[in-house]
Parts: sequence; C-alpha cells; structure tokens
Amino acid sequence: MFAFLLDDYVVIDMACGFGWCGSPAWYFLPGALINGLYEAAIPAIDDLKGSREPFAGNMWCDDHTCIELDTGIRCYEANLSLRRAMTTVLGPTAINERKFTGWFEHGKALGLIWDTSRGTVSIPPDKIEKACGRVRDALHSATVSKTSLERLLGSLRHFATCCPSARAFFQRLQTLATSTRRHHHRPLSASALEDLRWFRAILSKDERFNGIPVSTFGRISSPSVHVHMDASNDGLCALDPALRQFIRLQFTSETKASIAADSTVNSINVRELLSGVLAALLWGPVWSRSATRHPVHICFWIDNVSAVAWTQRRASQQPLAQLYNRLLSLAEFQYDIICSAEHVPGVRNIMADAGSRAWTSDHKLFPVWTNLSCGWTQVPVVPPYDDLSTLWALCSEDTPSQNLPPPSIARTGCSGASSHSTCGGRHD
Repeated sequence: MFAFLLDDYVVIDMACGFGWCGSPAWYFLPGALINGLYEAAIPAIDDLKGSREPFAGNMWCDDHTCIELDTGIRCYEANLSLRRAMTTVLGPTAINERKFTGWFEHGKALGLIWDTSRGTVSIPPDKIEKACGRVRDALHSATVSKTSLERLLGSLRHFATCCPSARAFFQRLQTLATSTRRHHHRPLSASALEDLRWFRAILSKDERFNGIPVSTFGRISSPSVHVHMDASNDGLCALDPALRQFIRLQFTSETKASIAADSTVNSINVRELLSGVLAALLWGPVWSRSATRHPVHICFWIDNVSAVAWTQRRASQQPLAQLYNRLLSLAEFQYDIICSAEHVPGVRNIMADAGSRAWTSDHKLFPVWTNLSCGWTQVPVVPPYDDLSTLWALCSEDTPSQNLPPPSIARTGCSGASSHSTCGGRHD
C-alpha cells in the first residue's frame, strides 16, 4: 500500500490479502468504497419502466448483494456497475467470476432463503436448530465466555434481522458480550437470562420463521386494527372499536398504595405499557383469525410518549417494562400479529381516558364512559392474566412447549354501563 500526489489529488494504492486474514474493519473500507461507487452509478440505457433509478447496494465487509427490479437490461447494467466499481478500487485482478452468483428470484443470500416473487424470507432449519442448541447451552452454563457469547450472537443475528421485536433483546446480549473481556468467564445477569428464555420460547415456534413477509421486518406494513388505551392511578382501559369490546382493570388498594409510595417501580409509563400488553394477550387469538399470508398489524394509540417508544423499540431499563415487552413480543409470535404504537394527544383520547378513571358513579367522567361504552362488551382480566409475572414464569419454563395459555372468554359480554361494578378486573 502506498500513496502519491497527482496534481491536486492524493492517490492511495490499496491491496487486500486473499481470505479473512484481517479484521472485519479491514475489509469494510474497500467494501464501502465499492458499494458507494455502485450506488452512485446510473444505468446508461433508459426504458419505459424507469430503470434509470440509481442502483441500491447491500454489503457486509467484502460481500455484496444486489437486489434490482428485472426491467429491461437493468440487471445487466448492475452486473457491469459492480464489476466496474471493484476494478476501480482494487484493480483488474479483483474480479473472480467464480465468486459471483447469478440473479435469482428464489435462493440463498446472507444466510437466509429469499423468495422475491412472493416477497418473503425464511431462516434455514439448520440455523434454527443451531441457535436452539446455543441458547440451551448458555442457559445451562454457570458462566459464559466472550467467545461463547459471540457465537451465540452469530446464531441469533438472523432472528434479530427478520423479527423487529427480537432486536432489543439481541442488543442487550450484544452489550453483555461487548463488556466481557477476552478469555474471561462471567455469570449471566438476571435480565440476560430472561432474554435467553424469551429466545428459547420463540425458537420453539420454528414455523414462524418460514416465509416471513419482507414487509414485517422492514416495518412497511399498514395497521388494520387500531386499539385506543389509557392508564391512570386508579386503573387502565383498552378499546377495540372494530370489535366494540374493551378491557378495564381497576387497581387494588395495595397497588395504589405502592404507586403513591414509589412511582418509579410501577410508573405511569409502565401502566400505559401494561394496557397494550393486556390487549395483545387477550385479543391476540381473535386478531389472529383474520391473518392470511401476512401477519395482522395492530396499532396502539397511547397518549404517553415513553410508552409509545417502549412499545415500538421493546427497549427499556425498567425491569417491569422489560417483562411486559417480553410477553408482548411472545404474543406477537404465538398469534402471528405485529404490534406498533403511535402517540395520540390526551385531549383526543376521551373514551379510554374516562374508562381508566370512572370507577364510581359519582366520578365526573362516569357519564362520559357509560354513554360512550353503551353497546360495547367487556373482556375480563382473569387468572393467569391478572398476574403477568407469574404468567411469564409459566411461559419461560424449560418445557417442550412455551405457549401462552388461551384467554378465558366465559364472562365476556358485560356492558359498558355496568363494567364499573361486577365485571371489572382487579390488578394486584
């Protein structure tokens, strides 16, 4: 490698050794230069389908994956552009045709099986089996090393790529691996163990990783179900206008006392998140019935910005919020749904706001709630859904099937006008 001046330019002659003789950062620099030149290229020939759009490059170190629309000779132009970029950066000897694969609609790339005609991606069964084994080994080990954590993350990265809800749990394990010194063994933290138990639970549902719509992990699908919710110091409420059903949960005196004593443990952010979790757990089986080839996308409308962020990213430092997010993500996998969140101003969240507060007939919002909920029916919160810590312990056990128990609908049918008295659930 050497450099020299040519007029007002600095010319650097670079060379990379054959094979993985250096770190990923070593290969990233020329790979990024090649990808930049490829994306800057524009097809020379125009056609009737707008093929003069710039190319879109995908690269990892020295691997380049090109995905293009098959219009006119666009794929042929992409072939030339990639090779031109490689020779510009590394010289004419960089082209090894045996390393190139042809264009395909169904094939394997980046360790995943792609079907571009159907718009789906699948994780190979052998990768699922390997990930299950490494998760099981980590859970049964007293301590883990940096090397074992990196191997574990290598197996789980495909699931974090294809499943947005898995990314927060993957990132926490990544942070643990980064902070572990080389040749040093350490015990797993309590939160890391719970994250691994979550991965163990979803990996048991291997059918969910076959034919995942690209719109799922690209977060480009549109919601078809809208749920409005709110929480207060007295209780919480979730509404599904399409079903004309609601979930109401009144907090016990012990819960209210704990909130008053220390609001950080069960903060309003956590309570708002609980509304969405209960909605996914109790309505999930109903929503899943309308799922076809694509999962059902549910949007939670919440007037709390922090709860919106926690639901979207599934990331929080709050232990109770982490537990709720694990259950929410588990419900997504079991019922084949996608849950996202949007913010709604509190002044527009009228019905849910009244439902979380109007528990007695003398409350100022009681007429608002009874009038708006007339003709609606209630989904009660009954065991085991009245204690989500116990529910998670049940689902995270090392058993052949880690499924959520089916919610009971035996008492569903209470009207909104009487839900404050005999039909409301209570939360300890």
